[in-house]
Amino acid sequence: MINGQKIFTTAAHVATHVWLACRTEPNAPKHRGISVLIVPIDSPGITVQPLWTQADSRTNMVYYDNVRVPVSSLVGKENEGWKVIMMALDFERAMSAADLRHAFDRLVEHAKTTQVDDQPLIRNPQVRRTLAQLAVDLEVCRLLALDVAWQVDQGVVPSTGFSMSKVWISELKERLANAGIEVLGPSGLLRPNDENSIAHGVFDRLYRGFPALKFAAGTNDVQRNIIAQRGLGLPRG
Repeated sequence: MINGQKIFTTAAHVATHVWLACRTEPNAPKHRGISVLIVPIDSPGITVQPLWTQADSRTNMVYYDNVRVPVSSLVGKENEGWKVIMMALDFERAMSAADLRHAFDRLVEHAKTTQVDDQPLIRNPQVRRTLAQLAVDLEVCRLLALDVAWQVDQGVVPSTGFSMSKVWISELKERLANAGIEVLGPSGLLRPNDENSIAHGVFDRLYRGFPALKFAAGTNDVQRNIIAQRGLGLPRG
């Protein structure tokens, strides 16, 4: 029998199964005695309730009330689910920066085609510096992605690389969102369905969406600890 609840279960409203970590040995230390199960989302006793974010995206709260799950649903070994979770989280941290490249290109296009004081906005030194720094930061994203992809191709789980990529991309989304709003002005905060929005509201979506990325798949502070300890061999703080 499984009883409990989980907040922030992404896509539970469209999924057929949920990947569930539950305590199977109550007397073990907190990170031990955990098992991972694959559970059909339509199992009796499971209730899914919507939870909407400020970015208008849906996540969910899932409640488990005396849910029966067969032993065959176990992933890995009983009471050793922490290892399974850690590896899965490593891969979850492999974020894509494709939306950032698209947003950046739209920002450059706007700066080239918008006139301010009888000259293109891109001639403004402040705007040029901002765009140049963002271009460098996006190149770092590309190089981090290539390094992680190469390690995976070699059969390695690049735990440190995934954490580096997650921190960099999630925080770059914040920098890009802020830069977009600064360059575009108030029009940059118009929603996608507003006929006066610039670049189809891409910067409004970024601005409202980036805060969640700082704690999704593990907070960025946790990622920095992983980088320090696993990557640099530093002691625990």
